[in-house]
Parts: sequence; C-alpha cells; structure tokens
Amino acid sequence: MNSKERILTTLNHEEPDKVPIDSWLPPEVYTKLLELFDIDLRNDPVALEVFLGDDLLYRENLGIDNGFNTIYMPEKKIAGEDNLFVDMWGIKWKKINQKYGAYGEMAEHPLTDLKRYDN
Repeated sequence: MNSKERILTTLNHEEPDKVPIDSWLPPEVYTKLLELFDIDLRNDPVALEVFLGDDLLYRENLGIDNGFNTIYMPEKKIAGEDNLFVDMWGIKWKKINQKYGAYGEMAEHPLTDLKRYDN
C-alpha cells in the first residue's frame, strides 16, 4: 500500500497494511534529526518526513495551524505573560522546557466554559 491508499483505507474505517505515520517533532528534535541523517531541505522541504516514512506530508504555511508550535513563534506570545502563547483558535499554550528540548502544552482552551461557546 502506498501512503495515499493507506490514508484512504483508514478514513474508510478499513484496516490498512500498517498504521499511518505522521511525525510532529519539536524544532530541537527536527534539527537534530536533519544533522544526524545529513538531510538537506533546500530541494525538498519535506525530505526528513519522507526519510522517516511519514504518510502525511504538509507544510504549516499552507494554512494548517500547528497549535503546539505556537510556543516557538514570538509574535504569538501574550504580552505581559511569562510563558503564555495564543494560537489562531484562541487556545493558550505554555512552553514546557526539558533537558533536550521543549513542547507546547494547552494552558487554556476557549471551549472550557460552554457558556462562552458562541464567542
């Protein structure tokens, strides 16, 4: 099965040959993997994902919102807050630093209070 067939099979609630893969990597890990496998993105911006065998290939600049990556975008930082960022959906994220990188964790979701749903 190729990636397209695998995804379509899965979406049709049928069993694919294997579970479709989609790698969502923090920038620190992504950069390390590029170095480790000596991958050059100049000719192919998804070369690492292809190398890893991902079935879903997309770029953030195509309109897909990577909420958890909001923590790496200084323009998304909430003014006056130490460690809070907000994405296009109004979800607030905090950056959790670890020894070998960081990840984004939801801090506040706009639908937490269903009374605010219409807003």
